[in-house]
Amino acid sequence: MKKTYYPELTNSFLVTALVSKDVKKVIFNNNTNTQESLFSDLNLRLRNIQDSPSGIIYLLTDGPNGKLFKVLPK
Repeated sequence: MKKTYYPELTNSFLVTALVSKDVKKVIFNNNTNTQESLFSDLNLRLRNIQDSPSGIIYLLTDGPNGKLFKVLPK
């Protein structure tokens, strides 16, 4: 079982959005969903988001000079 470093993300789905340059946090509740924008302050095209086996989140940016960011919990 993975450690929960980000309790605020429990029961949510994260997806990158290249055009809006953020990650969408989607929470499904009954037959509706709510969305919240995350990491938009980076102002980078985010290609992918992935959690490691230890539970830490990584962000990958788009382009020939793409970068990998490790997202550390608060």
